[in-house]
Amino acid sequence: MATSSVARCGLAYCALLALYAVALTSGQQQDWTFQHGVASGDPLPDRVVLWTRVSWTGAAAAPPSDNVELTVEVAKSQDMSAEPKSYKVTCTAAADWTCKLDADGLSPAVKYFYRFTAPGGVRSPVGRFHLPYPRGLNVPPSQRRSSAFPAPSSRRPSARTFQRFAHHTHCITTQPLPHSRSSPLPPSSFSSSSTQPTGDARQGRVRLAVFSCSNWGWGYFHAYGVAATYELDAWVHLGDFIYGELETGRVPRSDPNNPASNQAVRFGLKPANEILTITDYRQRYALYRTDSSLQALSAAAPTIAIWDDHETANNAWKDGFPDAPSSQNNITASRRAAGVQAWHEWLPVRPSGGVGSASSYTELAINRTLNFGSTLSLFLTEDRLQARSSPPYINGALYSSAGSLGAAVGGVAPSKWGPAEEAKILAVKAQADAFANDPNRTILGKPQVSWLKQQNDDSAAAGVTWQLFAVTTIMQDILPNPPAAIAAANASGDAANAAFWGGVWANCSSSDVAVVNGTPTNAAGIHLYSTACYRRPYIGAELKYNLSDRTPGSPTGAGAFAGLVGGCRAIEASSRYNVILDFDAWQGFRAERDELLDIAADSNNAVFIAGDSHVFWASVLKKANGEVVAAEFDVSSVSSVGFEELFPFMPVDMLAASLVAGGGFRGGLRYANTDRKGFIYLAIDGEKQHADYIGIDDHCTPAGINSSFCMAGFDRYTSIERAKRGLPNDLQRTSCLTEAERVSGIVAAPPVPAYRRMGCSSYNGAKPTVFAFASGSTQLVAHAARGQSYSVEQCATAAHAAGMKLFALNPSRTRCMGSKKSSMRKQGKRSDAGCSGAGRVPVYAL
Repeated sequence: MATSSVARCGLAYCALLALYAVALTSGQQQDWTFQHGVASGDPLPDRVVLWTRVSWTGAAAAPPSDNVELTVEVAKSQDMSAEPKSYKVTCTAAADWTCKLDADGLSPAVKYFYRFTAPGGVRSPVGRFHLPYPRGLNVPPSQRRSSAFPAPSSRRPSARTFQRFAHHTHCITTQPLPHSRSSPLPPSSFSSSSTQPTGDARQGRVRLAVFSCSNWGWGYFHAYGVAATYELDAWVHLGDFIYGELETGRVPRSDPNNPASNQAVRFGLKPANEILTITDYRQRYALYRTDSSLQALSAAAPTIAIWDDHETANNAWKDGFPDAPSSQNNITASRRAAGVQAWHEWLPVRPSGGVGSASSYTELAINRTLNFGSTLSLFLTEDRLQARSSPPYINGALYSSAGSLGAAVGGVAPSKWGPAEEAKILAVKAQADAFANDPNRTILGKPQVSWLKQQNDDSAAAGVTWQLFAVTTIMQDILPNPPAAIAAANASGDAANAAFWGGVWANCSSSDVAVVNGTPTNAAGIHLYSTACYRRPYIGAELKYNLSDRTPGSPTGAGAFAGLVGGCRAIEASSRYNVILDFDAWQGFRAERDELLDIAADSNNAVFIAGDSHVFWASVLKKANGEVVAAEFDVSSVSSVGFEELFPFMPVDMLAASLVAGGGFRGGLRYANTDRKGFIYLAIDGEKQHADYIGIDDHCTPAGINSSFCMAGFDRYTSIERAKRGLPNDLQRTSCLTEAERVSGIVAAPPVPAYRRMGCSSYNGAKPTVFAFASGSTQLVAHAARGQSYSVEQCATAAHAAGMKLFALNPSRTRCMGSKKSSMRKQGKRSDAGCSGAGRVPVYAL
């Protein structure tokens, strides 16, 4: 009896000890937190990358293990009760405690919610996403996207079966947990492969927000927070997600020996040095990921990201970078590897081999394609570390055309330039053009250009309406022309601005006059030369601009300019003789740029998006023969300073007008805004891409988070819609969407205009012709030379001249006429056709 009682007491004691141990362990496990939010990324029709990072906050200096397993819940309701799915993912110290899961078995167009749970029950914030339809999936019209989150299509190929794939994590592969009591999601009918079935159906409207260049020291990331309130299919970041430089060093420029000159807007940068090691890069990403606006947007919609230069080093190329600190002559292999690894760890991107592959942290080939039904193919490029040629060097020194122009004419006012100065300017131009036109200079490299061509051809042949090319640097040539802007202001009747700008420019390049007088530009009598965080007000009836005034902390305004007077003269020379000033953008790689435009010419409808310049641009892109082959929408920065620092000697309205007057690449520039920070909202459907240019009122203080406005709206119609509407092959300036439309994602459809029916044919027996069809009768509109094939625009031009408009629903098909072969075939396969060029005609459904 006694023995039994003692045994029972011993067992009770052991049980208490066990409970105490569990309590201790549970308490330790509660010390895992989610300080950096959650994110999703790279959406496919049946899967998405889910990301988070756990932080150890326990009393012990280090966590009890070098890994921790999390549970991941995905469901159709925010409380995770509707058709939940459950996964496991392991976060490791080796990956800086970041975690990535490729969650599969999902369905398109379904609104999903997700969260991570750490041991002990600590939960992450809840994120949400929905997935695109596969490219060309045959979705019935009743199921096409007409609201924010419609039900997925019920028309699924019965022969397809769901393939279960392992859930890849950081070097650990796990299997999904059993479903909970709620009924599981139906098996996916879509292949897990990125190669998707083709067909004619469309996604409907695709909604994207486009960003670039977020610098902690230069301002708050309010642009992210505004976009987080919008209904988005995804948000695209075109590079410079972080900056590796200093807030008190070279970026923003300031004198480290004079704290009063510091330009930083937001302090607390970590680490307090230029980042060089993997520890440095991780610490910088961790800081950025604490930003509440970035966390809100990351949780609200999937991220689609590529890198630019600052994720590794400023102006990086394949083997180096020009602004290296004295401790480094180039970008070393170890620094590049550190930057690449940290980017893969901290972004929800899917490497080509999968998130659990050996190349997860080292892959440089981040170029990939994401499809949104038959509405959009998004081509993401890598243009820094794989193949980019170095900037030009002469005798071992970095070449600057701006510096060379300043040296050529710096001692002579433009009014006194003669043959000697012109000869010097032309010599600089010849050198700059030789570099820019060098056919061996590359950004993407031949393998990636070939890949891009194949992706574009496949997308066009599959009948996808839009091909969207994401590059980091702008395609436009940037050639500011202040004299042309002044002349345009005069011609438009804006005499006041013309006079004021003329005075600014006349005195800017003159060493004899120190100030320019003018009229204040607003009722308060204040003219702001910049809407950057450090503004310079000019107050009173006498508006003064002192040429000795410079951007705070910047001794020259731009490193290559010999002071402001030299800068003004360099701009004058550049505008007069079309001398390019920037070899880092596509204007420094002209041969490869023309290759991309040849690819775009074979698209169904091509648009380029780019960042890097910290300026909003809207353009069309032309081939050498003047043919417009694409539109270009370029986004400003989230916070990074831009041309207001490079050109502090011009009012921002004058600067923007000067850039537009300069014309850009082959005269394609239509809009510039140099001083606002923000993003572009794209609403894309089967008729047009609409771009809203969203500016942030105040990125300089924490209070500006919800203050934004739309500065401009542009439409790029498809070739068919341009023909139907009788529009030129150009951008259309239009009104912005309403805030309610961007928030809801639902854009009110305009009434469908009535058109007279017209068909287009380039061949009819012996004589190529263009026909118009109206009320059953046939009217000859125009003749064409034998063997010529009319483009949609040419058909529309002929029809318009005859007072008719083309109504063509299906231009992506062709039929061989006047030959034995009459089968329908895709436009992208014309070269395989068995009929002559004269017999090949577009066939339009009327």
